[in-house]
Amino acid sequence: MFTQIQEARKRRAEALGPEVSSSPPQQEQNDNSVALANIEHSLQHANGRSKVDAGGVFEVRDKGYEHAEVVFHGWSPNARRNSTRVIPVEQGPAPDIETAIVNKIIGVIREEKTGDFLWDSHRLGRTITLSARVQDTAELRRILMQEFFPEYLPAVPSR
Repeated sequence: MFTQIQEARKRRAEALGPEVSSSPPQQEQNDNSVALANIEHSLQHANGRSKVDAGGVFEVRDKGYEHAEVVFHGWSPNARRNSTRVIPVEQGPAPDIETAIVNKIIGVIREEKTGDFLWDSHRLGRTITLSARVQDTAELRRILMQEFFPEYLPAVPSR
């Protein structure tokens, strides 16, 4: 977006001619670029074409052996508001509570996403692309288990 703003400034300067080609002080340029970016963002929101995608942050709390709570702090550009959901998790048929938590998180992700999406990985320190497609469930589960429970070791089935 910054590049587009710079190109638009260049076109305006060329249209005004060489007599106006003196550049404003650096602070004024910074203020103008921030103002233009804010205007562009507001216009995209108003027109429903925001480049800001829906997203959120998950927080695992009150984790026990068979019960847990996941808090989802979500945002959506279409709703124009932030929302917080407290999601109860029961172990149920899952082998352990960690797997049940990750399965619940995958369900919340799939409410908004159907294909690829960006995930801000704190473990890796970068943004990665993940898939919410059903056929990619095993890989998504593996990555989310590493993100939320880095020390996780699956239970060994008893004989």
